[in-house]
Amino acid sequence: MITGLEMARSYFTEWGLPFLHQHFPSISERVAAGIWRGSQIFGADDALSRDHGWGAMFTLVLTELDFQSTAERLNQALQKNAPTAWKGIHTPPESSVIVTSIDRFFQDHVGFSTPPHDSSQWLEGFQFRFGTRETELYLIRHGHLFYDILGEFTTRRDLFVKYPRDIQLRRINQELLNVWHYGQYNFIDRLSKRNDPVANCMALGHFTEGVMRLCMLLDDDYSPYWKWLAFEFRKHSVAQFLDPLLKTLTISTDISQQVDLINEICGFLHKLLQTHKLAASDMSFHPHPLFCDLHKGPLAEYA
Repeated sequence: MITGLEMARSYFTEWGLPFLHQHFPSISERVAAGIWRGSQIFGADDALSRDHGWGAMFTLVLTELDFQSTAERLNQALQKNAPTAWKGIHTPPESSVIVTSIDRFFQDHVGFSTPPHDSSQWLEGFQFRFGTRETELYLIRHGHLFYDILGEFTTRRDLFVKYPRDIQLRRINQELLNVWHYGQYNFIDRLSKRNDPVANCMALGHFTEGVMRLCMLLDDDYSPYWKWLAFEFRKHSVAQFLDPLLKTLTISTDISQQVDLINEICGFLHKLLQTHKLAASDMSFHPHPLFCDLHKGPLAEYA
């Protein structure tokens, strides 16, 4: 089965770019083009992905001056001339090509066109569009740029490649709190003794999500929309150890085994924080090492 990425790339290189060269030569080497949407950018698409947001599509990103002078005419020409099928698969012209500008692209996706000088603004209005601003930042970083001779889009995207250090540490603190709160504190110390399967399921889900997001943040990355979090987490080196434990935790119905797995995972995370010089040196503060890391380690000031 052809992948969505293969469809999108061929759609641009075999039809979109020649169309620009022929009908809009003045901007044909000034635009950027790529895809930043859908499971196809992760290589996670399958037969179920074809019902929406998949396949023959690309976004054209213009400079601000080119957008003002050309966007309306360009968009009309694309809608009129775009193929209605590509590689034998139906392609609605109205959704196959998006025309935007560099400023508009970043404003629409993350809420600001350039990184704010006040780093606290990165987390203001964190819930954004269909997920969070971090979801959008992940798509931008891991999306596929097909074409950018001018290089202006690439230069702008490089400014968004990762959080400022203080915001990264704040996000690490947030996810570490989730891991401790749902794992060591509530599941191990309380829920495991109360036998409420619904509460257990909720706690394990939040714990597992926190573990994966925490590890990706420690890897200087963002983390994606929840549906693709596990798929993308497995691309990181820590998953070689953690993924089998998380899978077993998910399918286990043995409370004592789940407690042991959470303890093992939390022990690994504490060592990982030590590697990053983010663990507490005083471990006498609380019986849970992760709680000490939160409140007595270098992360404490970012709570």
